[in-house]
Amino acid sequence: MPITAREIDLFQRRELPFAERCPIDMMDKFLRRRQPREFVERFKFIFRTARAENLQYFLGPDQKYFTRLFDLWFDLLARPGFQFADGDEELFLLGGNITNILAVTPHRNGDACIKKLVDQADNLAKLLHLYTPRSYLRMPVTPFFDANPILASLWYSSIWNWADCYVDEGVDDNCRYFLGNMDERFAPYDSNLIIGYFRCTYVDHIRDREVKRLFNRSIAEYISGTRIDNRPAPDSIAVVSAYWNGNHAVYRAFAPYVEELAKHYRLTLVDMRQPNARWPSDPSMFHRVCKIRASSEVIDVSAITNNDFQLAYFPDVGMSQESMYLSNLRIAPIQAMGTGHPVSSASKAMDYFISGGEVEAPGAKANYDERLVLLPGLSVHPVKPDFGHIPPPEGDAVVINCPWMHMKNNRRAALALRRILDRAERPLRFHFFPGCGASRNSSYMAFIQDYSTVLPISAFEILPDLEYSAYMQKLSEGSFTLHSYPFGGGTTAVDALVMGRPLVVLRGSHEYNRYSARLLERLRLEELIADDENSWVDLSTRLVNDREYLAAMQERVRTADLDQHLFKVENAGALRLAFDTLIRGHDEFKRDGSRAPIRIG
Repeated sequence: MPITAREIDLFQRRELPFAERCPIDMMDKFLRRRQPREFVERFKFIFRTARAENLQYFLGPDQKYFTRLFDLWFDLLARPGFQFADGDEELFLLGGNITNILAVTPHRNGDACIKKLVDQADNLAKLLHLYTPRSYLRMPVTPFFDANPILASLWYSSIWNWADCYVDEGVDDNCRYFLGNMDERFAPYDSNLIIGYFRCTYVDHIRDREVKRLFNRSIAEYISGTRIDNRPAPDSIAVVSAYWNGNHAVYRAFAPYVEELAKHYRLTLVDMRQPNARWPSDPSMFHRVCKIRASSEVIDVSAITNNDFQLAYFPDVGMSQESMYLSNLRIAPIQAMGTGHPVSSASKAMDYFISGGEVEAPGAKANYDERLVLLPGLSVHPVKPDFGHIPPPEGDAVVINCPWMHMKNNRRAALALRRILDRAERPLRFHFFPGCGASRNSSYMAFIQDYSTVLPISAFEILPDLEYSAYMQKLSEGSFTLHSYPFGGGTTAVDALVMGRPLVVLRGSHEYNRYSARLLERLRLEELIADDENSWVDLSTRLVNDREYLAAMQERVRTADLDQHLFKVENAGALRLAFDTLIRGHDEFKRDGSRAPIRIG
């Protein structure tokens, strides 16, 4: 029996609990009447609806409803005669919603059902649906690819979207295990590929390039039939970005450099903006715009198949599906990337990584597959928020702001927060700002549950997906801000400083955990920089317990000259000088085979 118009109407009535939209008695009846397809179609519709509504929490009737729904679902999956049909691959797309809602029921995961399925014939699709980052069981990955490389690749692409933070010990362990066991037979299936490519740095920043090389190899094979007819003109440069609009941090960070570049070169914007993007791209600095579009499975590069680019510049590799594909395609003789997402592409088609001489550590060349090019300064222009200073809160309680994008929330950092809490001599509460990642995929309740395994639930608040003004207003309630680690932040660091709040930074060996430390050094606030985890905890604990020290540091941040030391545009011509150098010397750089950074200015 197909889903009726009346049922669809009920599904779309947000004011109704799911227990009324799709009654559990009806689902039970489908199974008793041996109508599995009717059950599956409604099961998918339930989670499709949860995804569309961005379901964040459920209480009362729906708590029992989802528990019972999974009882029935596992009963169906365990039946030897049941198999998925065409169209059921949508379950992988919905896997994040399914996994996160399942996590906050008494089931927690599908392990009990997996145990029933292990010895069944033709069980691969069902096992892959149930085997998630929240599983307690550990299953070898190789047999999945032995059985069906295409289906296993779909699963491997999808699982990275089934967990939105890495605070839970099991999730953290499983994701590290999945990274370490990526099969060489992996092949791109759809746009979910970008999730694993992007997130591997947050799961394991030591092994991320090793994993990216495997992703890149599969992408290169996938696009091997694409032909680019490049006839380079010396004055032609392409800027390849999905985020070239005035409301995005990538644009605001690099616009002064590209604007200066446009005075000396003929620029083309290779525009990878999604059609449903909120803001249009800004074409004002460019001679022309070439639009690149990708569906879930196909990328259309016809707009640049014939081009005259001498150099292609990618400010934000890895932040869009299209950039991941194009960074593995040779569209120009010289290809360079920026620090929009400041990690190596690990692509053989990317020649140079443009970074800042002030930020990179000695020996930083070891962090990149590309040859490092060091501009004077930071390599990006810190963007001044349109928001004024708000005095810090009064009273005995201390609030620590943790403006950590959802993927930056990890087990190691959470355990460090627990150490700070245990040593606190004043009432202490953590405010987490994970952005949309704690509300999409129905993950809000699972996010809270994960943190509650480390911190008392009374000691923290999750504040997802706030509009910028609301975010800054809530940020003002904090006493100081704690930098995420190992992947730090740039924009969030500036937000804290503009707000007049001390920023405690744990400095590491990569650009992404050194940038904010350099901002503090520019402001003569070096004492807020820690170089190891114990110092990070000690410094934060001192700010919690020592009222006078906290007040003094708040005043020093408030009175720091941010306009002079952070927001003054410096070295705007450095990127142009870098490209002059690369265009002039690229052949020699290739011949000498050196890995030494190329310093500009």
